[in-house]
Amino acid sequence: MTLKINRIGNIFLYAYIFMCFNAVDLIVPSSLNSITLFLFIGYGIIHCIIKKHGKICFSQHTKWYIAFMALSFFSMLYSPGGIQLFSGKFYLMIVACCICFFMQEFIDTTEAIEGLAWTFSVASTVLIISLYITGNLSGTVNNRLGSDLMGNANTFASMIMIAVFFQLWLLIYCDNKILKKMFILISVLANLYGLALSAGRKFFVIPFVFMYVLLLLKQDKNGKKHMVKYTLTMVTIVLLAYNMIMNVSVLYDAIGYRMEIFMKSVEGVSYTANNSVEVRPMLMKMAIDGWTKRPIWGYGFDSFKYLATNVLGISWYSHCNYTEMLYNGGIIMFAFYNWIYLKLFAKFIKNVAT
Repeated sequence: MTLKINRIGNIFLYAYIFMCFNAVDLIVPSSLNSITLFLFIGYGIIHCIIKKHGKICFSQHTKWYIAFMALSFFSMLYSPGGIQLFSGKFYLMIVACCICFFMQEFIDTTEAIEGLAWTFSVASTVLIISLYITGNLSGTVNNRLGSDLMGNANTFASMIMIAVFFQLWLLIYCDNKILKKMFILISVLANLYGLALSAGRKFFVIPFVFMYVLLLLKQDKNGKKHMVKYTLTMVTIVLLAYNMIMNVSVLYDAIGYRMEIFMKSVEGVSYTANNSVEVRPMLMKMAIDGWTKRPIWGYGFDSFKYLATNVLGISWYSHCNYTEMLYNGGIIMFAFYNWIYLKLFAKFIKNVAT
């Protein structure tokens, strides 16, 4: 009975994920996105109320996230924006926490995780196909793919990037059937093309890092790891990808141009361009300078945008999660936020070493 109840929850979750990608008023109306979200959360609440086997358990991630939300709420008490529970970024944190909590209730088996991975794979692939059919699969440095579709190219890129994570996991660790492998590989390439057109540098690069991590952890049937072979494989893949984005015109006009600007800035070469590379160092310096004056608790939740508005006239964040966290929440919130990632990194190092 419990298994059947969880499967219903999984269906609602998979439907919501699919609509997140495709209910964008391109072919599917955006209202379906909200409907599937309410169905999933509503069913999750009912599931928790009628659950009979033991008390509700919180995962370590959920406990950490709730504690971080409590710290964020505390910092609102001295933030220029005041207490904003159901508006702005804190509201999004509440929604994200609810979704993560109910996901842990239903995604509790390897089969469910694979179903989640396939949902992301299919949903993202359908989106790319829809964009192609409707003539919207295009992007340049000045008109990044996703800007009109989801209001922000980075939002689009982050969603596609997460889908690629799941696809790479399926490709490397799961089903060995050739047709499924071919579908996933084609989907990965299609999604990477979409990421390139979104011109999001970090969103395009991180999947390659993630793939390398998966390969470092992979063992053959004899329990052996092949770190040298996989390292050489990744170097080859990265060089091919870099060569393509720098030499294929449609890719260069989107991400290649921005990548070139970034590399020039790293080398210290002045490169005049209307690009975020120009403003990022200034915003990060503003955040660090402000943090040094209030290093312990910072200036309060989502407060950097008020500094940016006063100085630049634009409500920007500092364009770096680390400097943003330091300015808003000081070293206390910075350390608490990054603790779980350091723990995961330590576990990764241990697993690679064994």
